[in-house]
Amino acid sequence: MSQPEVEGDGAEGTAEAALREREGQLSAFIDQATAGFAQVDLSGRFTLVNDRFCEIAGRTREELLTLRMQEITHPDDLPANVPKFERAVSDGTPYSHEKRYVRPDGSVVWVNNSVSVIRRQSGEPYGVLAVTIDVTERRIAEAAVHESEARLRALADNLPGGMVYQLCTGPGGERRFLFISQGCEKLTGYSAEAIMADASISYAIVVPEDYPALAAASAEAIRTGTQFDVQCRFRRADGELRWARVISAPREGPGGTTIWDGIQIDVTDQKRAEEMLRDLNETLEHRVAERAEELALAQEALRQAQKMEAMGQLTGGVAHDFNNLLTPIIGSLDLLHRKALGGEREQRLVEGALQSAERARILVQRLLAFARRQPLQPGPVDLPGLVRGMVELVASTSGPQIRIETRMDSPLPYARADSNQLEMAILNLAVNARDAMPGGGALTISASAEAVTAGQVAGLAPGRYVRLAVADTGIGMDEATLARAVEPFFSTKGVGRGTGLGLSMVHGLAAQLGGALTLDSRAGEGTTAALWLPVTDAAPAAAAGRREPESSPRPIAGTILLVDDEPLVRASTADMLTDLGYEVVEADSGHDALALIDLRRPDMVITDHLMPGLSGTDLALILAAERPGLPVLIVSGYAELDGLPADLPRLTKPFRQSDLAACVADLRHRPNPEG
Repeated sequence: MSQPEVEGDGAEGTAEAALREREGQLSAFIDQATAGFAQVDLSGRFTLVNDRFCEIAGRTREELLTLRMQEITHPDDLPANVPKFERAVSDGTPYSHEKRYVRPDGSVVWVNNSVSVIRRQSGEPYGVLAVTIDVTERRIAEAAVHESEARLRALADNLPGGMVYQLCTGPGGERRFLFISQGCEKLTGYSAEAIMADASISYAIVVPEDYPALAAASAEAIRTGTQFDVQCRFRRADGELRWARVISAPREGPGGTTIWDGIQIDVTDQKRAEEMLRDLNETLEHRVAERAEELALAQEALRQAQKMEAMGQLTGGVAHDFNNLLTPIIGSLDLLHRKALGGEREQRLVEGALQSAERARILVQRLLAFARRQPLQPGPVDLPGLVRGMVELVASTSGPQIRIETRMDSPLPYARADSNQLEMAILNLAVNARDAMPGGGALTISASAEAVTAGQVAGLAPGRYVRLAVADTGIGMDEATLARAVEPFFSTKGVGRGTGLGLSMVHGLAAQLGGALTLDSRAGEGTTAALWLPVTDAAPAAAAGRREPESSPRPIAGTILLVDDEPLVRASTADMLTDLGYEVVEADSGHDALALIDLRRPDMVITDHLMPGLSGTDLALILAAERPGLPVLIVSGYAELDGLPADLPRLTKPFRQSDLAACVADLRHRPNPEG
């Protein structure tokens, strides 16, 4: 270590020699010290360094004595160090600080410097002395600890649905949180800072009924030195009641305290799921029984539907065959009655037979209506006008003890229906209402416009409907009777008083028109039968006056080609036409009819609908294409007229001569499209 020069001689020389000796001793001590020592002048240039400092700085003594302290200090640390150095020189205050030295190889070493000012005997400062200790390992360890703490805090703060905490409890019952993760606010609604400031909050939010279990678990954990795991309810800051799982373990802290390291996890969803599962298990048996009952009802409904469908197919087929049988019977009896053949007794017998045949015809119509196979000609119907036209008939049918009332919304849209079949349905409902009021009462016919939504009325699609209701104040029906009311042949009127087809016919008609029949009845409170009919925006066509047939035979007015595969029906119809003055050419199939068209050139074709091979519908379509001016009348007792133009005339079996004559007269006077 170099020695500073001191001028003087004599006594002064002796003093200087003593000073140099002390400095030599000091230099030897410094060189042997474990701490680094460095002396710098006021410019920061090194004037004295020991071996340890050289080792810390990673440089030789010779190199350091050519440098200044600023040159080996990390540039980022200079802004904080230079002001401290200047302040110490100016006021002589020693200071201590940590900074980094940069070694020649670029590595960095952290040091702690304790700096004091050195002065001359005159008191003038001429440098500073720095005692340097290498603290690199400590700084590295501290950085690792800080990183570990930051990682732990990040994990704790991001715990989903929960929080991490460290609680200190003292012998006197004092509680103080040492740490709470930021998940506290998501869990409890209170900030971590608020609970750190007031530990009582975390206990106050626990539901009072659950607090004893939490306290008992804590006491047991302290006694056994083990972890506790309990669940309790708590109320968040916003008032919501939730569940938490608390897991914590105690350890001894300083001064007789206990440190609790724990976590709290929100298990509300789990508890709710467990509760739902318990409810599910408890109600499972009941729900299984309900489901079995629903299944049994569905199976019974399916069986009833299948039975009704099978019965509908059977009755539809039987009714069609009956129409073919009734057509020649009614036609022949009608001819005999019109010609007044025989005496009074014979005419009475013919009249009785004709009335029975008419009753059979009505029965067949009801069967077809139930089977949804009756021929319909639906169109716009003005319900108020139709009901007004029937009031007198309903009143005479019901008798003087029944008071008739009508209630019609105004305005009321047109209903899409077959007016003739609708009149029969209203009459059937009125007769049922009359029979349900043997002691008299009120019969109300009402109509209203209704908008039906999905599922509102069983069997009805959403849309606009007109509800035509017939209500009585009669004896009503119990649930068992109401359930079977629309079954065919079911009747409560007794043997010989009803066919059991009235409601079945109305039900079938409503379904065939795209509507529904609903019944509302209670024993002793009367019955309301409501027909739901779809609304149409079309307006009724102006009623054309029907031509009445002439009562006496006329000269031959034209040739009619009559097509029917049933000989009796064909013969009876031919007789009626011949009696009306027409020449009749008969064919027993559609193919035979086509062969006769060019040969006989008829003025009109009357054809049955259902025939083997070429049906009446097919024949009509062929003739419409090949001979558009040739009138064609379809005769059928069935509803399946698929593909048939809506404006093509048709006649329903069975029919009288007057019905046939009116249809033929209408066809004769229709404009010819060929001009």
